[in-house]
Amino acid sequence: MLLDADTRVEAGYFAAALPLLRNPEVVAVAGCVRTVMDRKLTLRGKILVGHRTRIYTIGQRALKFGQTYLRSNATPIVPGFASLYRTQVLPQMDMNPPGLVIEDFNMTFEVYQKRLGKVGFTLGAVATTQDPDNFRDYVRQTKRWGVGLWQTVRRHPPRANLFTAMLALLLLELITSSVLFVLLPVILLLLAVPDVAGGTLSWPWFADVYRPVSAHVKPVTVLFGVVVPDYLLTIMVALIERRPRLLLLGVFFPFLRIVDAVIALYCVPVAWLSRSSGRWKSPARRAPVGPGPPPPPVLTKPASHAAAGTGVRAAATDAVATDQPGLPTSPTTMAPDARFVAEPLPGGLSGGWPARMQTSRVHAG
Repeated sequence: MLLDADTRVEAGYFAAALPLLRNPEVVAVAGCVRTVMDRKLTLRGKILVGHRTRIYTIGQRALKFGQTYLRSNATPIVPGFASLYRTQVLPQMDMNPPGLVIEDFNMTFEVYQKRLGKVGFTLGAVATTQDPDNFRDYVRQTKRWGVGLWQTVRRHPPRANLFTAMLALLLLELITSSVLFVLLPVILLLLAVPDVAGGTLSWPWFADVYRPVSAHVKPVTVLFGVVVPDYLLTIMVALIERRPRLLLLGVFFPFLRIVDAVIALYCVPVAWLSRSSGRWKSPARRAPVGPGPPPPPVLTKPASHAAAGTGVRAAATDAVATDQPGLPTSPTTMAPDARFVAEPLPGGLSGGWPARMQTSRVHAG
């Protein structure tokens, strides 16, 4: 099992996830992410976390189910925050190659491009995480995810298989939707200029741009084509998650979608023109507020979890980084140069991490 340092596995995670591994074709199970709200947040923090909540809720219900359907199985990522892998496929994967800012995408690409098996997913395998509650950390994390995706695409050449076809469609949608959202404020500004500053239509260069744009796009088109559908998605998420607060925060989400679009386009050339050392700064973590149990104990070595009837043994690392504000420290926290060595398991399987896998920093994002 792979865990981020701030991940909390909910009760029922293994009961929901392990039965998927009874199918011998399934070699990995993606956890269902849910962001925690048990901390004091500013209005800006509530908007950012609420936006991520909406992304998770829609993405996991509208996309993940279809991507992990066994007959058309092709999901681009098994999130490393809380995922399960069959130990026998780990030695066949290059789990932490140099030059990648994150490993999650690469491990998933390895599963499909090397034809190791399929990925399972269930909404019942829930684990919670803390998402960034300030704009700077939000941009950094989103940028890191975007660069990590395109670095992995660069590393794995396209092949004649279903995964490559589905990935191409995903990237095409990502690029086109990002371009549209980046152009959206420019178009609205262009349409508003004649009403604000009279006589602008007499400018030759402005009129040449304004006329074709205004012939196809009007403010009411943006309202009913973008704003209203976007808010309907927020209403749906608020009902599913039972968080009425999202109805108030939802008016800000279109602006964050524009931010996401700018970051998505920025990451494409960055991923091709730069290389990463794999080191990154974790977003700030906040201590939970109110009564509740303390965080789970810190482990420094893989802990075995027997999966009855599945033939799977999961290696869990539950380390908490000592440099994260708001979280307790421990003398048993994983050292920066910690190395996990493979352990022999019954039946010739390999548990834990391959000996070549070395972590330069605790994964806490």
